[in-house]
Amino acid sequence: METQNDLAAYDGEITDDELLSEVEETKTPPGIKHPWRRYFARTFDLSLYNTLWLVLLGLGLHINLSHRTGLVKIVDVAVVTAMMLLIEPFFLARFGTTPGKKIMGIKVRSKTGENPSYLLGFARTFDVIKSGMGFNIPIYNLIRLANCYDRSREGEKLSWEDETYLTIKDTKGYRAVGFVLMTAMIFAATVLLMLFMQFPPNRGDLSVEEFAHNFQYYTQYYEASFSGYELNDSGEWVKIPNYTDEDALEIRFWEENEPVPFAYKVENGVLQAISFEVEVENVKGALVSNETQMIISAFSFACAQDEVGFDLSAFSRINKIISVNQFKNFEIREKDMLIKSQVSYDGFLYNSGSKLLFTDDKTSQNHFKLIFTIEKVN
Repeated sequence: METQNDLAAYDGEITDDELLSEVEETKTPPGIKHPWRRYFARTFDLSLYNTLWLVLLGLGLHINLSHRTGLVKIVDVAVVTAMMLLIEPFFLARFGTTPGKKIMGIKVRSKTGENPSYLLGFARTFDVIKSGMGFNIPIYNLIRLANCYDRSREGEKLSWEDETYLTIKDTKGYRAVGFVLMTAMIFAATVLLMLFMQFPPNRGDLSVEEFAHNFQYYTQYYEASFSGYELNDSGEWVKIPNYTDEDALEIRFWEENEPVPFAYKVENGVLQAISFEVEVENVKGALVSNETQMIISAFSFACAQDEVGFDLSAFSRINKIISVNQFKNFEIREKDMLIKSQVSYDGFLYNSGSKLLFTDDKTSQNHFKLIFTIEKVN
């Protein structure tokens, strides 16, 4: 039977096949000497939690992931850390390991050699976040990581290992290969998620309601605002209660400052065409274009058709043509979809820098008309 003195023969490492048969209740075996393996295991777990968070943001809340920068990223880090605190103890209690540790052949054991309970795993994970990751506070987290690296390299127990200990099955090279491949898969999944989110939720033959849902999706995705109005499920503009978002990207309309209503052409319940028309005369000041309404309409209807498919280039082509020709005539043909804008005006001067139409001071008479349509064509 092995004794406590025999621990030296393990050089600080304990394998699954050589668990100690005698361990004092108040003591745990020493740590394992694989700081990089432990670090990469935790990095993998964090990237997995981060991907889960992005899926919730993207598919669940329809939030544009490319806009998450600056202070918002700090919130993301805090949420992912909280997810680690809640999810990791479950993995430890159920499997005795985490996905990252599994790849690296590492397991966590309680003093009795069993999987730690959820509460024990929770306490362990919290100490990891505090003492090992420094609560992800910049600079301080690097200091904590460096300190833990030095101690782990020497085979010392870390603070969260007073009630638990680690075992490592082996250090074969295929584990490093597995880590690289699995990390690449997570990265690819994140990229695919961001690409997938650019497509509308409803595709193929659309009803007016499905078009409206697509429009609502892109309005939220691009954080657009239409003068305090939103498109309801019937495809009609309704005022947002208690609207105060003055900082959002706002599209101004000139008929009592309300959005321009859509006209729908429907056959047998299937949407065939949408259009809207703007006409003003004898106004003073400047006219803002209906660029965002045109772009979101095109994304919601034309890009949702099966004929267009999952062609991301169609989005960029439509966006570019509409943006450049806000106050000009244009036609865009995407497979069986025709996007058309007819513009006429007099008494206005176009400013290319601001992309606005300004009234001409030389005359008090002016007129502007825009007819925008998207329709299925053979």
